[in-house]
Amino acid sequence: MMRWFLCFLIAYFATQNAYAHEVRPAALEIDQSADNQINVSWKLPITNGKKLKLFPIFPDECILPDDSQQKIIGGVIVERWQMSCALDKGSITIAGLENVLTDVFVRIKRSGQDEQISVLRPADNALDLSEPEGAAFSEYIAIGVEHMIFGWDHLLFVLALLLIVSPRQILWVITAFTVGHSITLGLTALGVLSLPSGPIELLIALSIFCLAIEAMRKLKQGTSIAIEYPWIIAIAFGLLHGLGFAGALSDIGLPKGNELWALAMFNTGIELGQILFIIAAASLYTLNGRMAWLSEYKIKIGLIYLLGAVGAYFTLMRIF
Repeated sequence: MMRWFLCFLIAYFATQNAYAHEVRPAALEIDQSADNQINVSWKLPITNGKKLKLFPIFPDECILPDDSQQKIIGGVIVERWQMSCALDKGSITIAGLENVLTDVFVRIKRSGQDEQISVLRPADNALDLSEPEGAAFSEYIAIGVEHMIFGWDHLLFVLALLLIVSPRQILWVITAFTVGHSITLGLTALGVLSLPSGPIELLIALSIFCLAIEAMRKLKQGTSIAIEYPWIIAIAFGLLHGLGFAGALSDIGLPKGNELWALAMFNTGIELGQILFIIAAASLYTLNGRMAWLSEYKIKIGLIYLLGAVGAYFTLMRIF
């Protein structure tokens, strides 16, 4: 039974390779001048080497140009064009959004007005232009929560941390992880630090594999620096994972003049997602203790094999 359960979990996380980048949000940025001249920037994540089949549909009065400028920046296709229309009625719809897992972050900057921020989702893929909203920074919280919850690699790392710490250490170790990823997230989002995403994703996968080894060592009553001082490992690998978190934020960008506030909201969302995951994991562990489905040893050995297998798989995938 345990072997079948582990096979299911490994297969599940293996399939996440197809979705890991799809949950990165697309971004539509619109800059409208006083004479209704509009500059549009459409950022679309590349998934498994392919462009997602998404495109924005504007009101009929907006005449799209015959050509546009396209270039690839990191793992994102950026398309820019200009057009002329008022954008005060009708709606902007993202065609194809209902078929994918990603969201679309929409930022509209009108001359002399506050920046409008909205998030379009598969179940709600249209923005009503007749009811303009202000700068809803809470959307950055939502994106942060989603990026953490659907970021399987970050969740597995947190799970690995839970396996090598005692209950009284959890708060301090998770705080150290938070401090670490907040530092590099902030530096990267503000343009102070810039590193290629490929090596970062490789090292994040490797960090999961390394912690699986440490968890097995602790289960067998061994010791190491990671086991004796888990907060050091948490803050060190946290710096690495912060670079991964910055990927989604760089896709959607930060509103000019409110960069720090939006960054704080995004990081808050990440922390909320992290807390929700820890609460869910603790609840399942407690429930199992009461129902006695599996012994504590079987649970830990199963999770360690899962972490090791998934970490090794994605490390090799990202090398080759």
